[in-house]
Amino acid sequence: MVNGEVDAATARAKAAAITPILSRFQARLNTVPNTELALARLQRDVKNAEELSARLSVLHEEALIRESEAGSSGQAAIVVVDPALAPDGKHVLSVYVQCAPYKLREGHWDLRRRDLSLTVINALGAYAPNLSSLVEGVQVITPEDLETCYGFTGGHIFHGELALDQLFTMRPVLDWARYKTPVRGLFLCGSGTHPGNGLTGASGANAAREIIRELR
Repeated sequence: MVNGEVDAATARAKAAAITPILSRFQARLNTVPNTELALARLQRDVKNAEELSARLSVLHEEALIRESEAGSSGQAAIVVVDPALAPDGKHVLSVYVQCAPYKLREGHWDLRRRDLSLTVINALGAYAPNLSSLVEGVQVITPEDLETCYGFTGGHIFHGELALDQLFTMRPVLDWARYKTPVRGLFLCGSGTHPGNGLTGASGANAAREIIRELR
């Protein structure tokens, strides 16, 4: 009961602190002109995003073709879209890892960064022999880095779990799945919205269409 009372009191204090912030935010939103020019710019940005997405799809298909041709000829199947990323004969390997804890049981991420890189390299080494001997440099981005540098609370890049209770009409919560929030003029478009994860830009594109519909 004591913990419950403390939590309730904390929640009330936080709610009281947020209320004036929302009021100021709403006042700022009210100063944004609802004009045909704003709508035209947003429609232009959506069109540019769709064209960029189409171009990236073409580059991806071309890369897959090159990978397939290299594999069938017995060469190393390396997908390269931008050769300027590394010198000739060398490559950049980007590895996305699930899941690393935000809080470590022992130590701090500043001191355990190298441990994570060795764990990942050794795991990949089971499928890519001699990988460790080929690595010349490593950059490790920890969950703490994701929060400090990019603002991901708890280092969570998806802004919410990819679980059944947080997908589709329940992402991020019920009644907010159409990107529009109870705060007039405030829309959501990050990973915490449908369809959520990845680099497709679909969340932003969907939110932009809702904003266009609101401005009309």
